[in-house]
Amino acid sequence: MLAVEVAVGAEWVRVAVEDNHPYRPTALETDHGRTGGRGLLLVREITREAGGACEVEHTTTGGKVIWVALPLKPSALS
Repeated sequence: MLAVEVAVGAEWVRVAVEDNHPYRPTALETDHGRTGGRGLLLVREITREAGGACEVEHTTTGGKVIWVALPLKPSALS
């Protein structure tokens, strides 16, 4: 099972992807010798720079949900 949910509020957009696999991914550190496995790291960094939030949560059925909430207004860069 794979489900994708997109919700839009007045000031944010939230995207969530749910599957029934129990493996909980971790954001790997940058390793220039590897060509894959950094998807969650990239999502978290882009989300952080945009002023949003990203989380991985377990579901009651044993799977997981990875969600990202992003502000619709860009954050002020210092």
